[in-house]
Amino acid sequence: MVESFQPHIIAVTESWGNAEIDDSELYITGYTMFRKDRPLDARGGGVLLFVSEDLGAVEWLPSTKFPEQTWCRLCINNDMELLVGVCYNSRNKSLFPNNDELLQKLINEVSNKHMLLMGDFNYKGINWLTSQASETTAQQFLDCLEDSFLTQHVTEPTREDSILDLVITDEPDMIDEVKVLGHFSSSDHNALYWTTNVAVKKVSTNRLIRDFNKADIASMKKELRSLNWNLDPDMSVSELWDTFKKTMEELLNKYVPVKKSNTGKHKKAIWMTHKAVKAVRRKHNLFSKYKDTSHPAYIKASCTARKEVKRAKRNFEAKLSKNIKKDTKSFYAYVRSRCKTKVKVGPLIESGITITDNKNLAETLNGYFSSVFTKEDTMNIPEAAKIFNGDESQTLSNIKVDADIVRQRLAALRPDKAPGPDDIPPRILRELSEEVSQPLTIIFQKSIDDSVVPEDWKLANVCPIFKKRFENTSSKLPTCESNESGG
Repeated sequence: MVESFQPHIIAVTESWGNAEIDDSELYITGYTMFRKDRPLDARGGGVLLFVSEDLGAVEWLPSTKFPEQTWCRLCINNDMELLVGVCYNSRNKSLFPNNDELLQKLINEVSNKHMLLMGDFNYKGINWLTSQASETTAQQFLDCLEDSFLTQHVTEPTREDSILDLVITDEPDMIDEVKVLGHFSSSDHNALYWTTNVAVKKVSTNRLIRDFNKADIASMKKELRSLNWNLDPDMSVSELWDTFKKTMEELLNKYVPVKKSNTGKHKKAIWMTHKAVKAVRRKHNLFSKYKDTSHPAYIKASCTARKEVKRAKRNFEAKLSKNIKKDTKSFYAYVRSRCKTKVKVGPLIESGITITDNKNLAETLNGYFSSVFTKEDTMNIPEAAKIFNGDESQTLSNIKVDADIVRQRLAALRPDKAPGPDDIPPRILRELSEEVSQPLTIIFQKSIDDSVVPEDWKLANVCPIFKKRFENTSSKLPTCESNESGG
């Protein structure tokens, strides 16, 4: 369904998550995931909320402790906020005896905010045209919505003849039409699809990167061979390095074009085939035509779609395993994608202000990390003990850098690694190892002879790694927290 509709927001109820199911098993590429499992050691329940990464969603926590809910907030173009939530209202009174009261408290809490609430509310017998209900708890829920001036937009049955799955907003014109798409996978509930009339601020996730597939390596080699590096031995090592870096920068700008990374765009599942996508779309189109999940044409199309999706994934994985000896990279890349969640750091909230752009995110994190660093006493630094007591002639006082060794090291660089602060890609250094080995040898030798290291070599790109807090009400797991020493 994600491949068919490519929605900005996906809400799932009855996710049946638990502590044994890792986030990576539920993660969808291109989305930020918010998850809430059933807070009891009981089977079922749980909700998931997926939001496109370019919307910059930030988790929002209501004060009402309704058990199965998750929320995020989005920034709107006029500097307002939109709260987006999904909930599951279980009717199991032995597990959740106060669900109806808590749900009404939650609605009262969010009713004065710009909001969109989705979910399986499990209230049968409500006539949304006459605003009447056959059950007391359902009528109380209906009265709560009306007293809060909220609008419910679903008008067609979502399970058998009942409207159990609802879409609630604080503005009647926020949603034009809610389309019912038929059964979701093997569920007996119908999936819902709609467009929200809200202009949400998008966080730019695109950045310019080098397109090495279109690089003119031959011209770069030709120009380097005819180039006079002008590396004067009387120059300092920093001056020599700056000359080399400037030359490489000019060559990159001249012969390697740039392109947008498109990192925030939803990427099609690598195993999904065109035939499978077409079958899923046909299933939804037939439901829109007949509005009957028992219609023979819909049943046949649903069965075909399910088989095509399973066949596409099974064939892809079988092909990977069959070619593992020839193509180990593709196999392990796919395995890692199913075992590891790509957690994005940010947006961050500081003093009530949401921070989204990369520069301010880095400065905020740097400010916090530096505040918890261990402050060393630099006034009383002990002297290192002298460990060499032999003949001075045996010391390493005359080190010669060999150009052939430098060339071999450059040729062995991994081309898929990212460049450092100098912005010289390892892929280019590898391709031009023959041409740049000589000037780099001179720079390395000068650095050793003068005992001086260029400033660029002292810098490093630091990537903060998110340490998630794990919580399980049935058994407390260790909490992952930041290292207070700043390590």
